[in-house]
Amino acid sequence: MVAMADRDALLLPALREQLALRQAALDGGATRVGWKLGLGDRERIGPGPVVGHLTSRTVLTAGSGCSVAAYAVPRADAEVAVRFTRPVDPDGGPDEVRAAAGAFTTALELCDLGGVDDPAAIVTANLFHRAVAFGAWTPGFPRPAARVAVTVDGLVLAQGCVHRDLDRLLLRAAWLLDAVDERIDAGDIVITGSVVQVAVRDGHRVGAHIDGCGAVSLDLG
Repeated sequence: MVAMADRDALLLPALREQLALRQAALDGGATRVGWKLGLGDRERIGPGPVVGHLTSRTVLTAGSGCSVAAYAVPRADAEVAVRFTRPVDPDGGPDEVRAAAGAFTTALELCDLGGVDDPAAIVTANLFHRAVAFGAWTPGFPRPAARVAVTVDGLVLAQGCVHRDLDRLLLRAAWLLDAVDERIDAGDIVITGSVVQVAVRDGHRVGAHIDGCGAVSLDLG
């Protein structure tokens, strides 16, 4: 097991390097969108989650098209996205996260799982992220255990449930960001980690759905 000091010695420098890449994108004309949580074993440093960033460069319009032909290992994730109306206090509790959240929706993230298995390198490179699309927004905070599904060409290929500890995961992300002089701010959207994931390729129409929240899809290729 990675000790607390060792974990921070690996994770925080990697996150700072990643944020330098984000700053370069912002300096190049991209706009801030928010953050993403990484929950997988390959990127895990300590108890998790780890944090990545989102900018306008990788946000797609729901129903639009894009290609995954250049991805080494293309995957589509169904996730919950939460939009915040005020900053999250990292010293607060789960109730603080819920109070700061204004709305949630279904997120469909495209990832490329190719490359190295070094967690610090994966965090630096922004957690496999390539693109994301959002569904229509629902006021409030996600209902724990709501069903989440991924479809390919109209068929459900994988399904799971909204993480029961979503508020605690977001609080942990707020703490990590505070440690590198950042925060979950008013207006930020946070995609909260893969619930279910499937392999995809160009030619697929891929979608994500959350019960009580609606759906979002993309045409690949």
